[in-house]
Amino acid sequence: MSDQKSSATKARGRARALLAERVAARRAAEKACEEDLAEFLSLIDAVDQATARRDAAMAAAKKSYDSAVEKAQMVHKVLINESRAAQAKCVRRLSDRGEKVSILAELTGLSAIEIGRLTRAGTNADANGTDGPGDQSESSPPPQSADTASVGERIASAVDRAQPKVSLIRDPATTNRQFISA
Repeated sequence: MSDQKSSATKARGRARALLAERVAARRAAEKACEEDLAEFLSLIDAVDQATARRDAAMAAAKKSYDSAVEKAQMVHKVLINESRAAQAKCVRRLSDRGEKVSILAELTGLSAIEIGRLTRAGTNADANGTDGPGDQSESSPPPQSADTASVGERIASAVDRAQPKVSLIRDPATTNRQFISA
């Protein structure tokens, strides 16, 4: 009987050892799963933060782009207005020297109607004391003559008057950059 008891005891001991190994393996697997899941969840947060940073950078870039487009359009408008005014003065001077509208149209490649408009614009500008088409003298200081300022300086001056002052600041508490109006 003692052999049977000892045999049964040995069998239980072996069964407990096998079960303990299975439990230990299961616990190790669960611990590894828990670590992987925790890392996965922290990476979700990292993805969300990266997306938020990207969205903020894209918004700042779009704002900067929109500002640059607006500035380019302003510069283009100023250049066009100054060129048209100068064209009107040239056509008016040619007309004053006796050149016919048909000849001016042929020489310039414009239609007679466009020559007439330029002549009238030059006449209206001279009568009003303005620079001609597109003049915005009521909202800006008197234009400088071509002798005292280059076209680029006049454009820069017009753009500076039209654009709000914006500067880039960096919030030291975060890595976010913000544009503020000065």
